[in-house]
Amino acid sequence: MLLNFIWKNRIHYLKKSVLMNSYEKGGLNFLDFTTLNNTFKINWIKSYLKNPLSIWNIFPHHMFAKVGGLHFLLLCHYNIDKIPVKLSAFHRQTLLSWFVMVKNEHSYKQKAFLGGYRHQLTGTEYHHAAVQTLPRKKPDRGITVFSRDSQTVRLKSHNQQCRVNTSTQMAGIGCYVSCMKDKLVTPGKYITADEWHDRKLRAVIFLQSLARRWLAQKAVDQLRNEQSRQLAWLEMQERRRESEKEDQQRDLYQRRMNPKRREDFNLLYKALESK
Repeated sequence: MLLNFIWKNRIHYLKKSVLMNSYEKGGLNFLDFTTLNNTFKINWIKSYLKNPLSIWNIFPHHMFAKVGGLHFLLLCHYNIDKIPVKLSAFHRQTLLSWFVMVKNEHSYKQKAFLGGYRHQLTGTEYHHAAVQTLPRKKPDRGITVFSRDSQTVRLKSHNQQCRVNTSTQMAGIGCYVSCMKDKLVTPGKYITADEWHDRKLRAVIFLQSLARRWLAQKAVDQLRNEQSRQLAWLEMQERRRESEKEDQQRDLYQRRMNPKRREDFNLLYKALESK
């Protein structure tokens, strides 16, 4: 509206940023109301942080306390639309003004020092060529080369000492050791490695024979059950056919002995003609 008043509702020949410059720089020293509005909102944040428990700040303090407080929000990066608290238009604009005026304009990134030398008097930095350029690629010899560390086993020292130290006590002068509970251990029959492997093989074969026997019995029982079910079904079908045949003969006998319909008389007439 003010720009339209300045240009008298005509075309704006100069940008707003040019009009806001001073007279020396070719502007009209025009006031930036957007910056002024953001400044007022940032001043409200400062006054709130100084005395958040005042009577004028009870409601915003209770609202911001649900998300950790206003001081916590000012230090975080977040999307204002995803805050789980319903903010008023004033508080939304206040947080947006803080992000625009403070975080975006005053944040800077320091250029990383990639290595090299710095002159003590002039402060000029001289960088290494190795950190500024890509490393030189080694020529391919056409064969796969492995390092020794990936081909050998890493040796580790392992302590064999028991957790409880043991000792042997013997009888002597002034020391009597009872031998009532001592046990005499005699060595058993020595078994060679071939004998041990042979015993293990026989045990495996024995277990396999038991397992195969169980599987064979299971398969035979299944076949026997299927056979019994098949025989029972065939017997039931045979009984059903015999029952149907008997019913047909009984019905035919009744129709011949007591004819009631035309089909029954036709049946008797055909029987007489056949004789």
